[in-house]
Amino acid sequence: MASNIFMVREDEDIERVMEEIPLNKLLRYLELESVEVFGTGDRRIDPGILEKYVSSNEYYLVEGCTGDFCRRILSKGRVVLNAECFSKSSGNPVACRDRSVLTSLGDVEELSIYRVLSPFTAWMEKYGLGFKPMDDAHRVMFEKLNGVIEYIVEGKPDKITEAFKEAYDYILLYFKIEEEYMARCGYDKKKMKEHMKRHREFKEVLDKLTAAGRASEFVAMFGELYEYMASYLDYMLRDDKDIAEFLKNTCGM
Repeated sequence: MASNIFMVREDEDIERVMEEIPLNKLLRYLELESVEVFGTGDRRIDPGILEKYVSSNEYYLVEGCTGDFCRRILSKGRVVLNAECFSKSSGNPVACRDRSVLTSLGDVEELSIYRVLSPFTAWMEKYGLGFKPMDDAHRVMFEKLNGVIEYIVEGKPDKITEAFKEAYDYILLYFKIEEEYMARCGYDKKKMKEHMKRHREFKEVLDKLTAAGRASEFVAMFGELYEYMASYLDYMLRDDKDIAEFLKNTCGM
């Protein structure tokens, strides 16, 4: 396979990114789509296959192993955004030695390529309510949450907390407006009370993230809370379908 498939930007402190945004923690909430696997069974590594993918400007996760030594590279096109090296047998992290193991995969015996997808993109499609005010608000909310993840993926620790604060403020504003609509239009009080309780509980989860100091702390905590956040969003958005139908039919919105 051709050497120097990837590149590390000269102005990029990739070692700092690897330390502050550990890739193994980031993988807890990235959506990965397997596109190629080589070196297992009878399938030999095609020297040109990786070139085909990295020539695009998409995000990819590439895993290459030589014996027990493996490296995992997160890239946008050819540019390395984050990486880690680990033992194939134990899964434990090992030193990457130097940057050359992140840019050259000429010695790999096994190769797996994954396309990285934005985790909240599918939510926008899944929870289309057919009610423009709420659909627009949900779209902005998910775009802001995806923006946080994009900074994490891009290896920009200095931008993460600021982006999350923006998402946090928007989500709380949306909750407030939604609750005002429910009260103004006479939504069922028991249902409204339960939905507002979900808002408060979700805010408590977000509050934990706003308290994170360093980017590494935020990334680790986000990974731990991601499934919890996703389950709460699932509950709330299902409720929102009922709310949207009510507002549309009762208030003529």
